[in-house]
Amino acid sequence: MAKFNGALTGIEAKIEYHAVFEELGALYESWKRSAVNWMQTEKLSESEVEKRLMKKFNIQWAYADSIATEARTCLNQLKTAKNNYITKLEFQLSAKTAAAKKLIIKLEKTLKLATKKCFPHIQARNKFCHQYRIRRTQLFQWRKAVEGILTHDLWAEHQLSQQVHIETGK
Repeated sequence: MAKFNGALTGIEAKIEYHAVFEELGALYESWKRSAVNWMQTEKLSESEVEKRLMKKFNIQWAYADSIATEARTCLNQLKTAKNNYITKLEFQLSAKTAAAKKLIIKLEKTLKLATKKCFPHIQARNKFCHQYRIRRTQLFQWRKAVEGILTHDLWAEHQLSQQVHIETGK
C-alpha cells in the first residue's frame, strides 16, 4: 500500500466493503474447522484433506491447499498448547498439594496442642475443627478434579481449543 501526499493509493484504496466478504470469511472458517476435525479424528494428511475439501465443498485447489495448511498449523498449535497446559496443571497440582500438606500438618499440630491445653470455650474448638475439615475436603476435591482433567484428553483438548480461541481472538 503506497501513500501519496497522505492519501491511500493502490488496490487497497479501491476495495469497498461488501457483505459477501463476511459470508466468505465464515465459510472459510467453517471449512477450516472441518479440516481440523478430519485431521484430528480420522488422522488424515494435508493432501487427503485437500482432496476431501475440493470434493465435498466444491472449492478450487488453491483454497483447499490454504485451508489444509492452516488446519495443520492449528492442530500443531493445539497439541503444543495441550502439552503446555498439562505441564502447567501438574505443576499447580504439586504446588497446591505441598501447600495443603504443610497447612494440614500445621493444623494437626495446633489441634494436638490445643487439645492438650484445652480450648477456652467449645465454640473456638468447633470453628477450628470445621476449618480443618473444609481444607482437607477442598484439597481432595481439587486433586480429583485435576486428575480427571488429566485423564480425559478429549475434555482437555476442548478446553485448550477454547483457551487458544480466546487468546487469539478468533
